[in-house]
Amino acid sequence: MTEGREAIGAAFDGFPAGAVLEWRPVAAQIAPSGDLGCTVGEARIASLNHYSKYLTIWRRQPDRTWKFVADGGNARPAP
Repeated sequence: MTEGREAIGAAFDGFPAGAVLEWRPVAAQIAPSGDLGCTVGEARIASLNHYSKYLTIWRRQPDRTWKFVADGGNARPAP
Protein backbone atom coordinates (compact mmCIF):
# COMPACT_ATOMS: atom_id res chain seq x y z
CA MET A 1 0.00 0.00 0.00
CA THR A 2 1.13 3.50 -0.73
CA GLU A 3 1.34 5.75 2.32
CA GLY A 4 1.65 9.51 2.69
CA ARG A 5 0.41 12.47 0.71
CA GLU A 6 3.54 12.83 -1.44
CA ALA A 7 3.78 9.12 -2.26
CA ILE A 8 0.12 8.90 -3.19
CA GLY A 9 0.45 11.97 -5.43
CA ALA A 10 3.56 10.53 -7.08
CA ALA A 11 1.67 7.31 -7.85
CA PHE A 12 -0.56 9.38 -10.16
CA ASP A 13 2.33 11.03 -12.04
CA GLY A 14 1.82 10.30 -15.71
CA PHE A 15 -1.89 9.59 -15.23
CA PRO A 16 -3.46 10.61 -18.57
CA ALA A 17 -5.47 13.83 -18.63
CA GLY A 18 -9.16 13.05 -18.82
CA ALA A 19 -8.80 9.49 -17.50
CA VAL A 20 -11.62 8.62 -15.12
CA LEU A 21 -11.45 6.11 -12.28
CA GLU A 22 -14.82 4.38 -11.84
CA TRP A 23 -15.57 2.10 -8.90
CA ARG A 24 -18.50 0.26 -7.42
CA PRO A 25 -18.86 -1.57 -4.14
CA VAL A 26 -19.69 -5.27 -4.31
CA ALA A 27 -20.05 -5.94 -0.58
CA ALA A 28 -19.96 -4.10 2.74
CA GLN A 29 -19.71 -5.24 6.32
CA ILE A 30 -20.00 -3.45 9.68
CA ALA A 31 -18.46 -4.78 12.89
CA PRO A 32 -20.92 -5.72 15.66
CA SER A 33 -19.58 -2.73 17.65
CA GLY A 34 -20.90 -0.43 14.88
CA ASP A 35 -17.72 1.66 14.74
CA LEU A 36 -15.70 -0.09 12.03
CA GLY A 37 -16.64 -1.33 8.58
CA CYS A 38 -15.28 -2.27 5.20
CA THR A 39 -16.29 -2.17 1.57
CA VAL A 40 -14.90 -4.31 -1.24
CA GLY A 41 -15.48 -3.75 -4.89
CA GLU A 42 -14.29 -3.40 -8.43
CA ALA A 43 -12.74 -0.46 -10.24
CA ARG A 44 -11.65 0.40 -13.75
CA ILE A 45 -9.99 3.08 -15.80
CA ALA A 46 -11.66 2.57 -19.15
CA SER A 47 -9.28 4.74 -21.19
CA LEU A 48 -6.34 2.62 -19.97
CA ASN A 49 -8.17 -0.73 -20.17
CA HIS A 50 -7.15 -1.21 -16.51
CA TYR A 51 -9.25 -3.21 -14.05
CA SER A 52 -8.73 -3.60 -10.31
CA LYS A 53 -10.37 -4.61 -7.06
CA TYR A 54 -10.25 -2.70 -3.80
CA LEU A 55 -10.76 -2.88 -0.05
CA THR A 56 -11.58 0.19 2.05
CA ILE A 57 -11.66 0.22 5.85
CA TRP A 58 -14.00 2.78 7.44
CA ARG A 59 -14.25 4.15 10.99
CA ARG A 60 -17.33 5.86 12.42
CA GLN A 61 -16.51 9.31 13.75
CA PRO A 62 -17.90 10.89 16.95
CA ASP A 63 -20.32 12.92 14.79
CA ARG A 64 -21.61 9.59 13.34
CA THR A 65 -20.11 10.15 9.85
CA TRP A 66 -17.82 7.55 8.30
CA LYS A 67 -14.23 8.26 7.19
CA PHE A 68 -11.83 5.84 5.56
CA VAL A 69 -8.74 4.81 7.49
CA ALA A 70 -7.15 2.55 4.86
CA ASP A 71 -7.73 1.92 1.18
CA GLY A 72 -5.90 -0.41 -1.18
CA GLY A 73 -6.32 -2.48 -4.26
CA ASN A 74 -4.64 -4.54 -6.92
CA ALA A 75 -5.06 -5.40 -10.58
CA ARG A 76 -7.58 -7.93 -11.79
CA PRO A 77 -8.29 -9.42 -15.23
CA ALA A 78 -10.73 -7.72 -17.54
CA PRO A 79 -14.27 -9.11 -17.25
